[in-house]
Amino acid sequence: MNKGLRFYTAVLSIAVVALWLFTAIQNSEFVELKRQQSELFKNETLDRESFDSQTSKRMNELQTEISFMEAEINLLRKKVDLLEGRIDDLVFEFPRYPTNQSTSN
Repeated sequence: MNKGLRFYTAVLSIAVVALWLFTAIQNSEFVELKRQQSELFKNETLDRESFDSQTSKRMNELQTEISFMEAEINLLRKKVDLLEGRIDDLVFEFPRYPTNQSTSN
């Protein structure tokens, strides 16, 4: 009976050591997977931050271009208003159709 107990104890000890090794291997694989996941997340976060930064920069550039275009449009409107005023002045000074008074001379 003593030999049987030693045998079962040895088998149980081997099983415990095997289970411990299996758990250690699984934990190391889990840790490695977590490390890879955190590295991917870090890279993704950096990529996202870079993308957000580039997008924000481009949006600012576009906003600046829009502001310049709006300023140019306002200048063109002022020029059109001035030209319309000059045209009105010319039409008033030189009527298109002569009046009877100017033909009688």
